[in-house]
Amino acid sequence: MSVNLNWIRGLSIAGLTTARTAGDMLRDMRLSAVVTEQRGPDFTTNADLASEQVIIGLLRATDPSIPAYSEEKRGEIPKTGLVWIVDPLDGTHNYLHGCGLYGVSIALLQDGVSIMGVVYFPETGGLYQGHSGFFSGFQTTGHIAVSGETDLKKSVVWTDWSKQPAENTLAILERLRQCSTYPTMPMCATQGLIMVATGKIQAYIHPQPAIEDHAAAGLLIQLAGGKVTDIKGNPWTPFSTSIMATNGHIHEELLETLRNVV
Repeated sequence: MSVNLNWIRGLSIAGLTTARTAGDMLRDMRLSAVVTEQRGPDFTTNADLASEQVIIGLLRATDPSIPAYSEEKRGEIPKTGLVWIVDPLDGTHNYLHGCGLYGVSIALLQDGVSIMGVVYFPETGGLYQGHSGFFSGFQTTGHIAVSGETDLKKSVVWTDWSKQPAENTLAILERLRQCSTYPTMPMCATQGLIMVATGKIQAYIHPQPAIEDHAAAGLLIQLAGGKVTDIKGNPWTPFSTSIMATNGHIHEELLETLRNVV
């Protein structure tokens, strides 16, 4: 089957420009953001909804035949064919409270596999896009390559709160405190994962991410030379229910360190 590379490139450009358009809008409306729905500790803001509307509209305008799954829109995700996976505002808690650790994430899946990912951080201007399959490579605003650190004790490993009981996250933090340097929770999975892809930290672990948290950034880490599995060491897919992303050098040791923790 022949592939129309111009069509694929058009989708790639659409993902890139859409992420930047939505992210710039988020930055401009941050001071006017308000909570529109509260779900326990989680909440949605008018900014989440506005970003989602912009992203879905632009992606549909590019090719209305490709469905889009968004954090706010939800719905069943097809595991065959093409589908966009959208996080219109990752790090909503940070965003609402004036912290710049938030971003936009858009992935394009084909038959359940990420073939394109784009991540944009409006406050810093960080824009990262990677492709696999049809044409591999990066288009970014900065250096992207994983760290060369091989010593887990000298490594920086981040994690995050999950929907699971707090005890699970606390158990991971305690184990990381014993084996690595100052474990941190950025409250933005995309930020933590891109920190691995750009070599600023050596690993990021999330015990229960949503698909939109890692569908794009997980691919970028692989393209940057890192290793991505679930927390048990199984091969990573966007549908994995946990994620461990590292520079590759400390991956097996970190897996062993966290064995039986969650």
